[in-house]
Amino acid sequence: MASESKVTDLSTPAPKTVAPVAANAAKSSGSTGGSGLSGKTKTLEIYASDQDGGDHAVVVGVNGVLYQIPRGTREVVPVEVLDVLRNAVQTITSPNPAGGVTTRDVPRYNFQVHD
Repeated sequence: MASESKVTDLSTPAPKTVAPVAANAAKSSGSTGGSGLSGKTKTLEIYASDQDGGDHAVVVGVNGVLYQIPRGTREVVPVEVLDVLRNAVQTITSPNPAGGVTTRDVPRYNFQVHD
């Protein structure tokens, strides 16, 4: 019995695996006959923001499959989902002292990869 016991750190909850939103998402097929995912995963945490809906889950689509990722918890996601989040930017505009407008691209989501 003792060999079956496991020690865990209660201060860091185990990450959950995010499943596709649609019930038949695992069966979706692209031109390659599968979802086109590599099978590799990463653990990430998307943080809440001060914008409207900044505490809502983030929905990410990859090859026609949607993933709903809750904020504020560590989640295991396919690496392709991580790529989508890294590429999600928004353009911020602000007036500059010369009388024109300055634009800059900033990440849409504040997140951290944990492995």
